[in-house]
Amino acid sequence: MDYMRNELNTPLPKVYAWSCEADNPVRAEYIVMEKVAGVPLDDVWPKMDIEQRWEVTKAIAQHQQSWLTSTLPGYGSLYYTKDLHGQEIIPVEGVNGRYAIGPTTGRDWSDDSRLDGAEVIAYLQAIANREVQCINALERFPKSPVTLCGPGLFQPTRERKLQALQCYSKLLPFLAPLDRDLSKPCIWHGDLHVENIFVNPECPSEITSIIDWQATEVTPRFVQARQPHFLDYNGPKLAGLEMPRLTQNRDGLSSHEREKARALFNNQSLVAFYRMLVKAKAPELHRCFEVQQTPAFDLLLLARNLLVDGEATYLSSVVELAERWPEYLRERGVKDGNVDCPVHFTEGEKAAIEKDAQAAYEGIRAMAGIQDALGDMYPEYGVVKHDDYDEVKAMLRQVKEQVLAAYAKDGDEKAAWEEAWPFQD
Repeated sequence: MDYMRNELNTPLPKVYAWSCEADNPVRAEYIVMEKVAGVPLDDVWPKMDIEQRWEVTKAIAQHQQSWLTSTLPGYGSLYYTKDLHGQEIIPVEGVNGRYAIGPTTGRDWSDDSRLDGAEVIAYLQAIANREVQCINALERFPKSPVTLCGPGLFQPTRERKLQALQCYSKLLPFLAPLDRDLSKPCIWHGDLHVENIFVNPECPSEITSIIDWQATEVTPRFVQARQPHFLDYNGPKLAGLEMPRLTQNRDGLSSHEREKARALFNNQSLVAFYRMLVKAKAPELHRCFEVQQTPAFDLLLLARNLLVDGEATYLSSVVELAERWPEYLRERGVKDGNVDCPVHFTEGEKAAIEKDAQAAYEGIRAMAGIQDALGDMYPEYGVVKHDDYDEVKAMLRQVKEQVLAAYAKDGDEKAAWEEAWPFQD
């Protein structure tokens, strides 16, 4: 946090004291920091006009540019050098030896019982090694938050997960961006939602602080880059630099429908202006966004979570890539189009993978149906409001009975669904 505030001019709260050891008077790890000035952006965002929202968006984009262009020497997380006792480090130059890159603190290296380089391929391969270690070590896999799994739908297996990661490892040299600038290490805040940004209530376009940095990593630019979460919205998404269009023939719409159309147009406009600003002022960030729209990036991104979910659809995507390999190489700019695809499948393997993928897609649709049925009451990440707890449990019990009726053919399958059900009764 000290580095972000002093070297990159990012507004953060000051830290007064901390301990990363349990052997202290408190007998626990702790951090004490100043109270943040201002109010969460969430308190004022609904009342802000489009011009004020645009000022906040521009300010965040400027901070993102400074993060993206920071000169850090490797991948991992940022530490005070003195706190890395006896560990392998990469010193940060130009700061009098005060900071160094050390082991990562990113959540996807520790969540779901995961186990805890400088070259991008080595970094990306480490992700596969991490997932393989966990898949082999865990008796039971974490339950997916996006795919309903059980008898009659897709059921995860250790073999399928490991097969997907084998394909990922073989394809890595052909998935990472060829532009080395996109793989430079950078530090980034990956969770810029309206509760992590504080603003001046008297001048809500003035950012006073950005909080929630505890899982911050230094990773490749193309992995880190993301538009701020507070720009996300429900509705049709814009592609690239596409500009929004206000709904035509609004005379036949009710006042409520016209208001919704205007709100969608404003939300889309903020995203479009943000992307245009990024392209003009931070071309490196814009190139990262372009890479993230490619099938190759999807294969890199999805592999980070194969312990939990996605192996069936991942393998289906690999089959598609293998079938169009020469075309993919041309799109990638590889001059030697005779390079063989490093993964191969028999017709029987393709058929089995497609069957699994179709079952997984049905499971995704089933989970989406549960989300739609519960609406705002859906327990995102297993969390519900205290006042809604009993009602949500009753709703989930009802949905569970519907799922059992649809997919459990006998007592054994019902027992399997009881075990696979992703929500607590």
